[in-house]
Amino acid sequence: GMTVWCDSAPSVLKNPSCLYAKCTVLEIMSNQTVKLKEIAEPGRETLADPLLISINPFGWSGSSLKEKQACELLSLEAAVVEEALLRRVTVSGTQAVAGRWRQQQAELQQQSLCKGVHERLFLWINKQINKNINKKQSLDTFVGAHPASQLAS
Repeated sequence: GMTVWCDSAPSVLKNPSCLYAKCTVLEIMSNQTVKLKEIAEPGRETLADPLLISINPFGWSGSSLKEKQACELLSLEAAVVEEALLRRVTVSGTQAVAGRWRQQQAELQQQSLCKGVHERLFLWINKQINKNINKKQSLDTFVGAHPASQLAS
């Protein structure tokens, strides 16, 4: 999965299109919207519906080629990602009950996925840059995130 994606990725300096592709994944996934399926029964909440997922800003429809390509770049299956974003499984003992996330829960799942991808992309970029820093300057130069307490001193 993601570890292979980070560790086997080519150097950014040798193949910048690889970096652009990974940034595109974030753009696609973060712009995905979860629409609601209206339930006719009074008093029931609207639920996230897998048939109504769409990516609005660029005019792509649900389960589009772009979504599938984004998942392929992350070494994930599009159907598995869609399943994780829309359906929940509650396990009690040996029993498992499948259900659907509410809209807010589905949106939180999507945002969590994007945050995880963003974090791994950031770490991957730093790793690639640090690999290419001149060895003589390696003690003086390092790219990475520092805690705020270190920045103040």
